[in-house]
Amino acid sequence: MILFRVDANTVIASGHLMRCIAIAEAVRKQGEDVLFLLAEDCFTQRLQEKNIKYKILHTNWRKMEEELAQWEEIVEQYHPSWIVVDSYQVTETYLEKLSTLSKVMYIDDEKKYKYSVDALLRYIEWEQEEQYRKEYEEKKTAILYGLAYVPLREEFYPNIQNHEKKTLLITTGGTDGENIGGRIIEKLAADLVKKQIHCLMIVGGLNQYQKELQQLAKEYAQVTLLYDVRNMGDCMRQADFAISAGGSTLYELCACQVPTICYSVAENQVPHAKALAKEGVIAYAGDIQDGIEPLVEKIVTETKMWMNRQTDFSIQREKMGCLIDGKGCTRIAEFLIEHRRQNKEL
Repeated sequence: MILFRVDANTVIASGHLMRCIAIAEAVRKQGEDVLFLLAEDCFTQRLQEKNIKYKILHTNWRKMEEELAQWEEIVEQYHPSWIVVDSYQVTETYLEKLSTLSKVMYIDDEKKYKYSVDALLRYIEWEQEEQYRKEYEEKKTAILYGLAYVPLREEFYPNIQNHEKKTLLITTGGTDGENIGGRIIEKLAADLVKKQIHCLMIVGGLNQYQKELQQLAKEYAQVTLLYDVRNMGDCMRQADFAISAGGSTLYELCACQVPTICYSVAENQVPHAKALAKEGVIAYAGDIQDGIEPLVEKIVTETKMWMNRQTDFSIQREKMGCLIDGKGCTRIAEFLIEHRRQNKEL
């Protein structure tokens, strides 16, 4: 059995949980059972939908060391071959203790410490792989590094078809606290109508501007709002072009080969957004912290160029396909299964 220690809630949203579910599904396909451990009962309907077993620890997700007292009993009960940890709240002490009980893989997005674990998964900032590996030369830590290991769900496949109805996809994350999506639609509305372009807007569950967006959708028949989307891959495959906030969505769009302009809403989104832009894979409009209006104007300008067919995306699509093949979860699962060993003695 492989255990996944991950959290999802209204503060950190569900991104960590969803990528662990993707890995877990690939693991189950190879015949290994999985169990998720969460601090609180939040977003667990996602696990129920996939028929994935889970256990609630009833702890403070911000203070993970407080749950260490439970781990000896958990390991003794389930005898995991691996514990996969996906949380920004981990401490050096937490991972060191967990590694005395079982093999541990940590999904490293932030590079806070030199982690004492058996394996590390890091797929962002892929151009820094050599430097990252050097940091662990003296350790026996296995390194799964780069875009070959991006953990995407199976639904994300290349989108190279032509659509009779041209479609723009806008996805702004779970909250969109500055109503970037609404601002963009307002500025593009006349062009959407004039050029008969359909706009799909993904509305996150915590978006506080839902009423304003609903009003825009009433005014403009070209705009369709989508809520609680469970088939994001299908939505992406409908799109000829996308506007997206940073994060793992960018890798999904790459796998679907949807030309994209992105922007960052959090500091940890900036490095990989810039790296993708440097490779000519996406267009990067900038950071929301540098000013909302200039950001929106740049996005709108780039989008109008697409509407006017002034941009050839064939090279961009080719680069997307070469960069992300959508098989990251399979590779991660194969590693975990291949490198099983007896549990460490307590």
